[in-house]
Amino acid sequence: MPDGTYWFHHRCYIAKATEKFIIPSRTGIEYVNIEKEHWDLNHWVRGACLYGVLPANGLTYAGPHNCACYPEAKLDGLNALSAATSPYPPVPADAQRLERGPAWEQPLDAKPTDAKDWPTYRHDAERSGSSDQALADDLGKAWELNLGGKLSAMTVAGGKAYVSQVDAHTLYALDASTGKPLWHFIAGARVDSPPTYWYGRVIVGGMDGWVYCLRATDGALVWRFQAAPNSRQHGAFEQIESAWPVHGSVLVENDTVNLVAGRSVFLDGGLRFIRLD
Repeated sequence: MPDGTYWFHHRCYIAKATEKFIIPSRTGIEYVNIEKEHWDLNHWVRGACLYGVLPANGLTYAGPHNCACYPEAKLDGLNALSAATSPYPPVPADAQRLERGPAWEQPLDAKPTDAKDWPTYRHDAERSGSSDQALADDLGKAWELNLGGKLSAMTVAGGKAYVSQVDAHTLYALDASTGKPLWHFIAGARVDSPPTYWYGRVIVGGMDGWVYCLRATDGALVWRFQAAPNSRQHGAFEQIESAWPVHGSVLVENDTVNLVAGRSVFLDGGLRFIRLD
């Protein structure tokens, strides 16, 4: 047994074996090399319930599951895992990762938020999910709009409501009073959560590994930054995405955009914490 092995109960699936490895079902996906007497422990990924993993084609296939163990680290979905790949291309310089859009040097209506706004996911940088506003006496329906598809939560600022049509890669800006669509922006991959409003700018991350800054008045691109260290992509949930996706709801605090790019601390060099002006 290797030093520091984290023991756990046996999972709800059977162990497997190949010509070279025994693959137990205890902590995660473990590879026991009998000849070399080496135990490789990968506690952040597990097999599908009952069936387990499928070692084939030089890969290890780990199927979907509904496990509640290790929720902060486990991989979800259907994953095909390989041994370490060739070295990644070098990370471009920051100047190469920043692209300026058509609205870069154009004027912005830099309105601050007010007490009635909900400018970011769960209202504020603390993600409190609350507001001190009093509720209106009449909470009847003001408007309804069918955009179709899977929608994110909403943010509201400056008279506009923002919502992501997740699988269509599309961010919509709606008139908050009438629901009328005002503009939309299509990112390079899924946008899984609503944007953050900041002084006339709408800032949102994409599963393509980029973070976008849009002009709130019309959705024109001010800038975008490649948070992913390179353009490596893979398939995820029937879409092509970056190996280092960015959640849509970036956090803006003290005039700084804070975001994390990546899918797991155990994959592809880990997670990358980035702060942008």
